[in-house]
Amino acid sequence: MKDPQLSNNSHTDEVKKLRERIIELEHLEEDRKRTEVALRESEERFRKLSESAIEGIAITDKGKVREANRQLAEILKIDHDELIGMDAIDFVAPESRELVGLHMRSGSEEPYEHFAQRKDGSIFPVEVRARSLPFEGEMLRVTTINDITERKNAEEEVRENSQIWPWMPNWIPFSSLTRIPERQCSGIEPSERSRVTPTKRLRG
Repeated sequence: MKDPQLSNNSHTDEVKKLRERIIELEHLEEDRKRTEVALRESEERFRKLSESAIEGIAITDKGKVREANRQLAEILKIDHDELIGMDAIDFVAPESRELVGLHMRSGSEEPYEHFAQRKDGSIFPVEVRARSLPFEGEMLRVTTINDITERKNAEEEVRENSQIWPWMPNWIPFSSLTRIPERQCSGIEPSERSRVTPTKRLRG
């Protein structure tokens, strides 16, 4: 015959363990809700920050676009909703994919330049900077993308002008019309200026 006292003690222990488990689950539920709230707040902060940025921003998970701002969609000339879930490498020009893949695999955080490719197939230069960050047990890659077409055009124009006027210091401004150094233009007679041929402008 079982001892009633032992049965009562065993029952009391079971009830105590059950209560402890309930309290533990309640704490876990509270932690989960706090985490969800913090996550929503974090996502909202990212959305507001990224939408106000002038450069494109993408968050990728194993090479796929998990989140991106509207500016990146505009740079790539693609619908924002269509951009989400696509492979990031699809927006890299074929001649730059090896370089970009190397930076992605190595986790490099150094800024670098490469050629990007829009949905319509057009190629253009970009400057990117990426960083790998832990998020919910995963490593995500946050990348900023700047379209540097205008900068490259300006650099090319400077190189063309330096070939025409190699003896002029780089800091002397060029005339917006003739692209001849303004100081040099001031020394040219009006009758002679009309014979000066402007340099070819680069197209974007």
